[in-house]
Amino acid sequence: GSTSASDLHCIVLLGCTGHGKSHSANTLSGKQAFETSDALASKTKRVEQSGPFEHNGSMFNVIDTPGFFDTTLELDEIQKRLVVISNFAPKGLSAIVIVSNGRATPENQKVLNYVTQQFGSDALAKYGILLFPKTDKKPLELHHEIQDLPATSEYKNIIQHIPKERLMSLPAAAESGWNSWWTHAKCQEDAQRTKILNTVVEMHRQRQLSSTGAHRDFLDCENFRKRRIVSEEQIMHDMNIAKQRADWNDHLRKTQKAKEEAWFKGELQPPIRDVEEKLKNLV
Repeated sequence: GSTSASDLHCIVLLGCTGHGKSHSANTLSGKQAFETSDALASKTKRVEQSGPFEHNGSMFNVIDTPGFFDTTLELDEIQKRLVVISNFAPKGLSAIVIVSNGRATPENQKVLNYVTQQFGSDALAKYGILLFPKTDKKPLELHHEIQDLPATSEYKNIIQHIPKERLMSLPAAAESGWNSWWTHAKCQEDAQRTKILNTVVEMHRQRQLSSTGAHRDFLDCENFRKRRIVSEEQIMHDMNIAKQRADWNDHLRKTQKAKEEAWFKGELQPPIRDVEEKLKNLV
């Protein structure tokens, strides 16, 4: 039968290019739905979905996204492409999975900042899962590593909004084969997949239990459409343009003052046309 949108748990994966986002999306969906790459240029250039699938009696849809800090896509271009997430999750999201290599880098921190800026400071606490793919470390080890970061670490302070039981890991990809190592790795992968999907369902159940009339069980995707975070490069560009405009306005005022003084002294007017032309070009 058909799946009602209200029964569907939509999970979006966000993270930096090369951190294993598409590999994680394939593991969660249980099929090779997404092309993977370890390169700095992401294979995922647009938002893609696995399509609905069933696991342990619940329906899911996994949504993969272009990697942040892709060498071939600007931040604004990535954000324009994220708008279509709302097409794949009409009722909203059940979970945001932040895929990370676990290092406290500025890039990983900016992905977390992006989520809080788009959806509010409590979004990670209510909907966030932090996933470390391609590692054999247990979640408790990962939690201790984060706790060992200095108290001044903004990365640590943001991550602490996500409950430690939602720090998850996925083993390195199990290559096809029939040896005992492959069988063990595949079992590990399947167990972690089940754990993550069960966590998504449990998170949703907890939100329903604590809900009030105004509370949403799903995270509204409209903010992908309404708000875009401006990149630092764009801010610097805008600041430079503003400074140039201010400098030209100052130059024009001084030139105008010099012209008036020259007028009163009976001298020739200084040429200001070139200044006015340059000012027009900045508009």
